[in-house]
Amino acid sequence: MIRVQDYDELLEVAYLLAHTPKPQVPGMINDPRMGTLVVASAGADTQAQQVISQRDRTDKGVVFLWTGSRDTKAGLAQLKEARIPIFYPPDKLARGLQSRLAYYTRRERRLADGFATAPSRATAQDQAITQALGLGRPASRSPRASSCRRPAGWRAGASTG
Repeated sequence: MIRVQDYDELLEVAYLLAHTPKPQVPGMINDPRMGTLVVASAGADTQAQQVISQRDRTDKGVVFLWTGSRDTKAGLAQLKEARIPIFYPPDKLARGLQSRLAYYTRRERRLADGFATAPSRATAQDQAITQALGLGRPASRSPRASSCRRPAGWRAGASTG
């Protein structure tokens, strides 16, 4: 949406829109500087099909900013069925893209640096573990069994009602 203050500004905007070439989406998506394609529209059925088709031809992310009213359903079901992320308010779209960028930045750094490894155990630690495992605990002395006190006269299978 473009807001203008007066008629002269309206004419300037109209001139710019009339003489500005439409962006070529197939060319844009193949640009190595482009990471995610954001389509902002009210999304008719034909446009939804174009977005889905574009997504299927690339490995880059495609998201949709729904600019139509929530009552308008044309194209929305197709986008949802194709599992294309749909955002309604632009600030949620910005936060979503920021989170995605942060995730992949951390992931790439982690893959480049490697994952942390635990230091080898000392002999004393191995001995303590072996001793603890050797102690064991009899089945009848489990903490749960000792905390369950049965009422006097209770028998297995007897009803309490």
